[in-house]
Amino acid sequence: MPISWRSFKNRRNVDLAAWSSHLGISSYKELVEYCTSLGVVPPEENEYNVARPGIPTKPKVSATPDIPAPAKVIVVPTEDPPLTAPPIDPGPAVKWDSTMTKAELFEVAVPNGVVPQGTSKKISKAKLVKAFLAAGHPETKA
Repeated sequence: MPISWRSFKNRRNVDLAAWSSHLGISSYKELVEYCTSLGVVPPEENEYNVARPGIPTKPKVSATPDIPAPAKVIVVPTEDPPLTAPPIDPGPAVKWDSTMTKAELFEVAVPNGVVPQGTSKKISKAKLVKAFLAAGHPETKA
């Protein structure tokens, strides 16, 4: 989903004139192409014109009437389909309960692969509970 120009410039503290000059952007069309490549909705053309008044924004039209002006192409970014993770195979059921102490949870988590070998015993109980749930092991109340 594209980011709005307002959010982009406010989050990054962007000055449109300085930014486009630094990037070597000399036309509104180039700005639109660059913003689209970043996944940003470009600013309105009048905002660009105000920020860069000395830069011509429209190409010169030929004086020959039989040659039509090129059609304006609007590039609309498409939204990629959401990625779905393959189902997690939790392996054999691991019996655990949130009423267990942190030490007890740790002793069950490491041998069953819920947390990797070498994990510090300083890990919080909340993180251990989240690891059990993320690994596909629902809580088993005694």
